[in-house]
Amino acid sequence: MPTKTTYTDQQAAAINRREVSIALSAGAGCGKTFVLTQRFLKLIEPGTPPDRLSHIVAITFTERAAREMRDRIRETCLSQLRNCPVEEVGHWQTVIRGLDSARISTIHSFCTSILRSHAVSARLDPHFGLLEQGTSDTFLRKVVREAVHDLLKQENADGIQMVYRYGLEKTYELLIALVPQQFRIEFDQFTGMSVEKLAARYREYWEKTYIPLQLVEIANADSTQFLIKLMSEQSPTNAKMRERFQVLTARLPELISGSEKLRGELLETLIAHAKVQGAGTKKDWDNVDVYEQIKDGFTDLRTALGKIYENLSPDVSQFLLAAEYSLVVLRATEFVAKRYQQSKAEKGLLDFDDLLLQTRDLFRRDPYARQRAAAGIQFLMVDEFQDTDPVQSEIVRSLCGKELLTGKLFLVGDAKQSIYRFRRADPEVFHQLRLEIPEAGRLPLSTNFRSQPAILNFTNCLFASAMEQYYEPLTPFDSEQHSPGAGIEFLFAAPDDPDVKGADAVRETEADWIAARIRQLLEDETPRIWAKNPQTGERELRRAEPGDICILFRSLSSVSIYEKALQKLDLDYYLVGGRAFYAQQEIYDLSNLCQYLDNPDDELSLLGVLRSPFFSLSDDTIYSMVRNADSLSAAMQVTPPDELPAQQKRQVNYAQSVLAELRSKKDRLSLVELLNLAIERTGYDAGLLNEFLGDRKIANLRKLIELARNFESSGLFTLKDFVQRIRDSILEESKEELAATLPETSDVIRLMTIHQSKGLEFPIVIVADLDRKSPGAGSDPFLHPEWGALLGLPAERGTVPENYAFKMHRALEQRADEEETVRLLYVAVTRAADYLILSAGLPYDRRYQSPWMKLLARHFDLTTGTPAIDPYLGQLSLASIPAAQIPEIRVHHEQPSFTFKAEKKQKELKPSQFIPALEQAAPADFPNAYGQLLPQRGARTHVSVSLLEVIDADLQTSSPRWQGALVADASLTAAEATQLGTLTHAVIERLEPDRPELAAQIVESALFEQPPAVQQKLQPLILRQISAWYDSELCEMLRSASVHYRELDFLLRWPGSETAGASTPITVTGTIDALFQTGEGRWVLLDYKTGSRLAQMTEEQLIEEYEFQLGVYTLAVEQLIGGRPDLTGLAVVHDTVRLVEFQWNEKRLNEISGRLSQAVSQLNQPTPATESR
Repeated sequence: MPTKTTYTDQQAAAINRREVSIALSAGAGCGKTFVLTQRFLKLIEPGTPPDRLSHIVAITFTERAAREMRDRIRETCLSQLRNCPVEEVGHWQTVIRGLDSARISTIHSFCTSILRSHAVSARLDPHFGLLEQGTSDTFLRKVVREAVHDLLKQENADGIQMVYRYGLEKTYELLIALVPQQFRIEFDQFTGMSVEKLAARYREYWEKTYIPLQLVEIANADSTQFLIKLMSEQSPTNAKMRERFQVLTARLPELISGSEKLRGELLETLIAHAKVQGAGTKKDWDNVDVYEQIKDGFTDLRTALGKIYENLSPDVSQFLLAAEYSLVVLRATEFVAKRYQQSKAEKGLLDFDDLLLQTRDLFRRDPYARQRAAAGIQFLMVDEFQDTDPVQSEIVRSLCGKELLTGKLFLVGDAKQSIYRFRRADPEVFHQLRLEIPEAGRLPLSTNFRSQPAILNFTNCLFASAMEQYYEPLTPFDSEQHSPGAGIEFLFAAPDDPDVKGADAVRETEADWIAARIRQLLEDETPRIWAKNPQTGERELRRAEPGDICILFRSLSSVSIYEKALQKLDLDYYLVGGRAFYAQQEIYDLSNLCQYLDNPDDELSLLGVLRSPFFSLSDDTIYSMVRNADSLSAAMQVTPPDELPAQQKRQVNYAQSVLAELRSKKDRLSLVELLNLAIERTGYDAGLLNEFLGDRKIANLRKLIELARNFESSGLFTLKDFVQRIRDSILEESKEELAATLPETSDVIRLMTIHQSKGLEFPIVIVADLDRKSPGAGSDPFLHPEWGALLGLPAERGTVPENYAFKMHRALEQRADEEETVRLLYVAVTRAADYLILSAGLPYDRRYQSPWMKLLARHFDLTTGTPAIDPYLGQLSLASIPAAQIPEIRVHHEQPSFTFKAEKKQKELKPSQFIPALEQAAPADFPNAYGQLLPQRGARTHVSVSLLEVIDADLQTSSPRWQGALVADASLTAAEATQLGTLTHAVIERLEPDRPELAAQIVESALFEQPPAVQQKLQPLILRQISAWYDSELCEMLRSASVHYRELDFLLRWPGSETAGASTPITVTGTIDALFQTGEGRWVLLDYKTGSRLAQMTEEQLIEEYEFQLGVYTLAVEQLIGGRPDLTGLAVVHDTVRLVEFQWNEKRLNEISGRLSQAVSQLNQPTPATESR
């Protein structure tokens, strides 16, 4: 007889109820996959129609979830077949045979099948292909460039205005960002809309919704509520202060309920009364601490209200300007989006967004197609509905039709786990549909089968108030706590040295603590993991193993720090996903090879190929080749120099022949064939195998070749396109995980993002880097369904106008991001089954900054782990929680100790261990053969411009440098004035001309390592000078520049002096602050100068002092761009920005060339070693 499955009451209701559609709110670890599977099985049990299986559609979030559901159903059906009565055998055999074609898939796969079966109605080729993410990105870039060029050729006003105001490259980037967002918007709604109408829409939302939201937020803020509580408990002796208390107490509630017309007067009144000045002194207060609290509360309130008051009613012209640009960009976006769709249609291609949009549009346009698709579905099951976007929701509604509420739909979701906003997920979609379903169908699933009680108690304590709108407490299926000790740990590491600063330096300390705690857990013989015994099938306690442990991160951008800490303690680990793929050296090697084959003049790529394991030429060999030729490319065309040893000559000859063969075949072989030929000819893969982590490098190599195969299979791209794709991916740090080299069941520690952990569980979870700053509201352009195209406005006369519609959107996005941040932590915490370790790296003073740490601190004392005391209410934050449900928390106050010691000797070495072994060995003398490659004794091969400046100054007989009296800021010492100039220079090098909002952050970063006193003193001065830079003509030029190089390093080859009877060429090295090309095509070379001394010098004095430096820079730029720059000068930045132009003619440059040769000839003479920039 088949075994009878038992259900909890909640599970039974979700599985068996039929008369109404079900919206199941399933908490983490509560068995939603089990419920989905069991409900599916109930629908196909014996007695149901034989064709029922083909009329059930189950939509999952990932392909993996679809496979898991199908496998579970098959396993259960096989079990039923083995144990069922004879009369049911035929039924289960039929079901099992039909499972492979069962409609269990992702939403994208489901939409693919709908579109292929209704291809004519959908106006598609039924054999359409799919563009993978990376391929579609490249194709989009290509189409955008072509479409913009067409707009300009047609003299389209919108295209011309965009390019004129934003520049060509910025226009490309804006449209590349906006076109994929077309799903958010109905372009038709904006057709014919006037600027005035859209501006009125902006203004109405600003005044009716946005400002009230801001005021409510201030009124409900903890600091405001605490201030009201303090005022209600105090009776100041000063009559003026009593009056202010009365006014504030009476009128603060009007921030929520006050009249719109009186809003300005209300804010003026509150700001005027929220101050202590003019209402007595500290002496009038019995408790000085209370006085200080009230004073600080007044300051916070005034600041918050002041920001609102300043922008209470922006000028109508500002809304009009925002609306004008919104419509211009929207029309251009619509044109490019249509061109993108046409280009894909011509090629018979769709991308993943198209699958959803085309299905939605098909159902909208063709009622027959919608009815036919819906008629084939009797039961629709949708998993992870909290991560559904509005387009997917509309498709689901279309498929259900009139049966939406009457039993056809079964959806499962958990608003607490909605963490995919970047994929357009909107938890409100789940909320809205759930509220539409009758109450009998709105069911909970809150009994947790994953975690022990300590984990669940902590989760409930932490999130019940943070998610109070929709939080359903988790209850353990097994109420007994099996694992010994505290189930929750705080591991907040801080450096012992106050000089250890910077986020990554602090993370290194945290990483060491984490590795130490893991090593400690693995050494501990205490059974602490509650798991099934594979032999008996019974649950029991066992020791912790490496495979039990998972370290979760919000972002993997700093994961290498934690990897190094694990490596130091010989802890095996596996990194899942991340952006690391395109940062691997083997990817750089293949990229260099492809770039060189595409462009044989690419010297840098050629150098990379020759130095890589493709040919393994040493730097000395390459140096010898180039020394006897004009360039590296030229050296590859001639016989290797005789001075090279025979073995190195053979290497060079072989490299020349292989590269020549590859170049000759690049247009005849496919991309994959070309890469495989290169590997075959050079043994590149064998070379990788002998390197550290060789297996991983080989797997990455194969993965890149597979990516090339997919890229090429579309038939849209060439080698040049693939080169551009790889280059873009490297520069943009595109997400692409490393190739897998271990099975998922390997007994190693796992490192992954919280997003990657969704749906998984681990006995021990470490949530690392808890104090990472939130990214903040993004500034990427956005297509809004009601407001059109939202983006930053172009600068006008050196000032960037505020886009108030964009400001509203970013504020709303910031709020939504903050809410998702809480949900992200909930997902991380609920991955743990037995132990949860929360870890953070804190600075020396242990001040925390992240929302996660603040959330923890509101509920728990971070130093003791006990419930925190609410500073505003004066009571325990968890006062309403029964004592038995407050978790015990272990707090680590020092780095965990362990007994492990790394082995010093290894009897046998694997190839991957050669390099570490060699690094520990004592170096031997170089072979004699290397002697002939050394440069001549005493002769320089490279020299910096700054050293040449010193030599030139000593050689010149002209008047000494400016010695005028310095009128300096009296508040600065000489050292501080110098430091001010240096820091200002460093900041200017990083400023974005069209992003003034980033200036304060860049200044803060430059000052980060300075003492607080220096920061306080210099920050306002730097900001003042930066403000002048943004207001300057120079900044306006940079905004409109078509090309802008910053911190451009150069190498200028110059004939050397006669040394030992031979002329030795020398390479002059330097860094150019700014080289850019204006919109009119003029090249401009600038060097930034800062400091009060230079600001007081005349143009003649500046030209005299810096003409040698600027002359050398000009000679270098001539080599770089093939011609003299149109303008060369200094940008002297102080309280204003002064451009000092240098007028070069042939005679003057010849003089500089002579001085340069003279300085070079003095190099081997005793000279001062001081270098100054």
